[in-house]
Amino acid sequence: MSSDRWPRPTGLPRLPRTVELADNVLNTLAARWPLTVIRGPRGYGKTSALAAWLSSIEVPARTIYLPLTSASNRSQGFWEELHDGLIRSGLLPQTDTDSEKAVGDLLASPEPLTLILDNFHEAGIDNGAAEIDERLMSLLQQNKDLFVVTAGRMLRSLEAVGSHSVETAVIGPKELRLTGPMVHRLAGRLGVELSLTGAEELADELGGWPSAIRAGLFGSAGHDESGSVNRGLIDDYIATTVREARFENVRLFVLRTAIPDEFDVATARAIDSDEAASLIRLVHSAGLLSERFTADGPVYVYPPAVRRALRRLVRESYPEIERGVHLALMRRWHDRDRPALTLLHAAHAGEWQTALGIVDSEWRRMLIEDPLVLTDAARLFPTSMATESPRLTVALEHLAFVGTMSSASKYGWSGVESPRLNTEVAAHRADVREQGDDELVVLTQWGITSMMMGNLETSLYAFSQARACAMREGEDGPSVHVGTAGLALVHALMGEPDAALQWLADPALEHRLEDAEEHRSEDVVRLVAATARALAHVDRADPEAARSVAEIPASTHRDELWALGVFVRALHVSSTGTVDDLAREANQLRGALRHLRRGSLVEAVLTLMLIKVLVLAERTPEAREIVDRWEPRGFTWIARAILHGAEGAHPAAAEAAARVLQLNDQGGRYALPAAVLLATAHHGSGRHADARDAFRTAVQLCRDTGRRTPFSLMPRHIFDALASEHGSAAGLWPYETEDATPSPPPVTAAITTLTAKEVEILQALPDHAGPVGIAHALGLSTNTVKTHLRAVYRKLGVTSREEALAVSGQVPARD
Repeated sequence: MSSDRWPRPTGLPRLPRTVELADNVLNTLAARWPLTVIRGPRGYGKTSALAAWLSSIEVPARTIYLPLTSASNRSQGFWEELHDGLIRSGLLPQTDTDSEKAVGDLLASPEPLTLILDNFHEAGIDNGAAEIDERLMSLLQQNKDLFVVTAGRMLRSLEAVGSHSVETAVIGPKELRLTGPMVHRLAGRLGVELSLTGAEELADELGGWPSAIRAGLFGSAGHDESGSVNRGLIDDYIATTVREARFENVRLFVLRTAIPDEFDVATARAIDSDEAASLIRLVHSAGLLSERFTADGPVYVYPPAVRRALRRLVRESYPEIERGVHLALMRRWHDRDRPALTLLHAAHAGEWQTALGIVDSEWRRMLIEDPLVLTDAARLFPTSMATESPRLTVALEHLAFVGTMSSASKYGWSGVESPRLNTEVAAHRADVREQGDDELVVLTQWGITSMMMGNLETSLYAFSQARACAMREGEDGPSVHVGTAGLALVHALMGEPDAALQWLADPALEHRLEDAEEHRSEDVVRLVAATARALAHVDRADPEAARSVAEIPASTHRDELWALGVFVRALHVSSTGTVDDLAREANQLRGALRHLRRGSLVEAVLTLMLIKVLVLAERTPEAREIVDRWEPRGFTWIARAILHGAEGAHPAAAEAAARVLQLNDQGGRYALPAAVLLATAHHGSGRHADARDAFRTAVQLCRDTGRRTPFSLMPRHIFDALASEHGSAAGLWPYETEDATPSPPPVTAAITTLTAKEVEILQALPDHAGPVGIAHALGLSTNTVKTHLRAVYRKLGVTSREEALAVSGQVPARD
């Protein structure tokens, strides 16, 4: 070694062959920033990074490496330990001078000096950390030839404030952690057969924690099994690290917060202490927590394998902590009105009576809001207790297969119940058995609740299981009838009238519907079945539709089930009624909406029907007022498509209709109307190829389900034009009869001066008394229609509608 080269600092550990460092770590150290901070938890390779750096360069003159010990835990001890290290290096003489003053004078002297302080978290940890950081920062500001490198486990003011005073580089956990390719290279050097994918998974599971990863790979070295990683050694390493944590409050915080899947500051306070926020910052800055931002604020989570090891440590060594955390979480979720999560933590804590009480009181709500959490909680119950509870039996045997089928809840519909249906089922079963709350009751009530909320896929499953359960038990009464009628109504609500009528063809149910003497109007099963039958007939535009609608039983209960009857009547009138009929139906819908729970799906369905009826009644300003204050979500974009079409805003109508078609989970009832409206909008915009494609989709949906009524949303002349290209599609026009009046014939050749748009308006004139009706029918604005009508009258040499019709040969002129 040449005489002018500064010797390699003493005290550095031997550089292990398993060191894997990102290039930017060594590059940052080599850049010689005035202050370089290396920060990471135990086992993140801080000392290895220093050793790798110093072994790869020609060490600068006057470079000192000093690993601090517990002797530095107080301010005076720090300066004494630093003083002794500088004496050993030959930079300070052995004197009785005050340690802090002697060190300060040396560091302030204008000579190059690189001071590397390892284990810097020891400096003043018991007393004086802030003063030490402030003094070092002051010396860095005084001496441009002083370079300080610190390596420690904690975020300190030297790092937080230093960057505002001197040029600072920080090498944090993110830079020190191992990536998938680094793990793959390390495994290769250790002789562990691990694919790149397996290496990336291991890095993700451990958050890139270098020593924990090395522990698993070391334990696997020499094994024949390809891709094996000794996860037991990983768990042991993490457990040992946590057990040896110096501060009890940090150790307990880490153990407690590893129990929930994730946590925010409020949750951490609930399960730990009021100092949770500062502890989160400490553990997060150490790199053991990842942070995810949500609408409610940041959420924190441990890497999966780290959390698994921590939970294992809790179960084996601190069982009282786990129960305490679950009790705290049970109280927290109860205060936040989340019954399913309250139940889950009550079960984890073994609070069985509390848990059973939640199951009894919050069952239907949990089914709607958190079915998967409910299933997880049910699995925690003792087997003997679960088998005695019909609700827990349903949760274990059915919910796990259904999961979150809900499509309505995705858009925030409020859950509702039908007390009449629930009461009828429970009362009948109570007559059959002494216990009125059995599995069949639970399944049926689940189907009812899901249907009322709009979770139709879940409702189909629940009703079919309830019906099958009743038939297995030999039932031949209301229990079977409710299931059958429920299935029919759900299919009808999904826009599948053919399927609904197949269920209604059940002989026993047909007999119940026809036996009006025995079953009065308040018979709920009869009301459900009659509503389903009427809706199916209206959707299919069957000749029996008017009679079926009239036969929906009257009801004194103003609930969601009754409101569905109002909806069916309005749907029928919207396809067959006059303007006066539509006006009366709008009043009925407004009245029904006053009785419904705000935010429910049934309220949304009736509001959409009200908008449609108002537009058809040529009361678009009223419809516009409702739409403007109604936030669109899910299928309710149909309302905007209808209104935009009536106002002649074809691009906006097409966009709104396309949104509905993009919602695959909302497709049932509203896909066909959306396709019809999309075809109409494209036709109005002159995009005839797109109109034909949308019409083709509508025709296919019609043939798949049996529905025809939605075609009435399209002006008849547009339907005729598009249907002429689709063969038998012409027969899909709703409520067509043998003596129906055909579409108006084209204007005769004598009127050759009219433009194509003026001809279109003249053809619509027989069906509409004024520009408002024509505007709606053709998807134009009223002012546009007025302009074209004036041009038509001028070119035909007439002054009135009657004269224009007479000249065009469409109807005789009146005297």
